[in-house]
Formats: sequence, structure tokens, C-alpha cells
Amino acid sequence: GIYRTVDGGLTWELVQPATFYRQDAKGGLFAFVPLADKHGQTLSLYCGTHKEGLLKSNDGGSTWSCVGFKGQEIYAVCPAYAHPDAVLVATEKGLFRYDGQGASPGKEVKIGQGLPDWPRSLAVTPADIKRVYAAVGTMGIFISRDGGKTFTHPDGNLPPKAFNDVATSPAHADMV
Repeated sequence: GIYRTVDGGLTWELVQPATFYRQDAKGGLFAFVPLADKHGQTLSLYCGTHKEGLLKSNDGGSTWSCVGFKGQEIYAVCPAYAHPDAVLVATEKGLFRYDGQGASPGKEVKIGQGLPDWPRSLAVTPADIKRVYAAVGTMGIFISRDGGKTFTHPDGNLPPKAFNDVATSPAHADMV
């Protein structure tokens, strides 16, 4: 389930039952959209689940509703910094950008051209909002420089191993 604390972890409340299973991917399943209210509070949150789809809260996590991807296994969710109120969603069907559009019904946009398989993990950094990294299992790490629309395999010296996780520095775009 999804639990929330508003007092620094002293007390917790179950706010939404949800199914999560151990996954091969290590990608984050929660994303805070970098939009804030007049008090500086982030109100839009997203959560990727195993069966319930992509859940969204517009009130800081008090209530949740399914906005898409119902019945799909979601492996990673992260902010799409180049698009306000949008997140990148990795599923077994590929990579998508979900545009939340405030209170309106959102839109699922298939992206990730050039990825040979579904991403196990995603990483973006506010230091370079167009750069997205995807860990694609035995295929390696792929990079996008256009917000996730297209990906290439960098000519680096990574060993031929399975990559199920990737992370970036929030302050330095070249630190991966």
C-alpha cells in the first residue's frame, strides 16, 4: 500500500491500498511533479503499481486515483522535467510520457524510439531536463537528449553485463 507521513515519520497513515511486487527493475515507483502551490507544497504525486496502473494524487497524497496503464506492470516512474505535470513511465510495453494536464484526463504518449527492450529503470536530472537515461537489462544503458523521445547506445566502455538500475546526480548532469 501507499503510506504517508506529514510529521517527519513520527506517524504514518495508509492512504491507498496498492499492489507492489519484488521486481527485477530497481527504478523508482514514486514521482513528485515539480509544481507547487502558493505555499511551496508539491501537490501532484504519481505512483507506479503492479496491477492498479499509474496512480495520481492532486492533494499531496491524501487521495489517489488511477489515471492510466491499468493492469500493466510499471517498472519505473520519474518526473519529465521538460514537461510540467508529466512523468516518464516504464512498463513491459515500453516507455511512455504521461501528461497529467492538471485535473483534466491525461494522455499516454509512446516514446523511447531506439530502445531495444523495455526500460528496467530511468534517471533524469533537473541539471539537464532533456537528458534521460534508461537501464535496459542485458542491452545496457541508453541515453536520450530530447526528453526521452529517442535513445542511443553510448559508445562507452561499460562491460557487457545486465543493467537494471541507473541514477543521476540532481546537481551535475554528467554524473551518472
